[in-house]
Amino acid sequence: RTPWWDVTAHTAAEIGTIFCGLVLVTGSIWGRPVWNTWWEW
Repeated sequence: RTPWWDVTAHTAAEIGTIFCGLVLVTGSIWGRPVWNTWWEW
């Protein structure tokens, strides 16, 4: 293991978490006018 791969994996996990949060928030905002509800299962 090299420190570079550890930093790369940590950075990728942070970016993935941010994008996951953005998808959940923007999906709820989009779903409100389309389905007339914030969240639909």
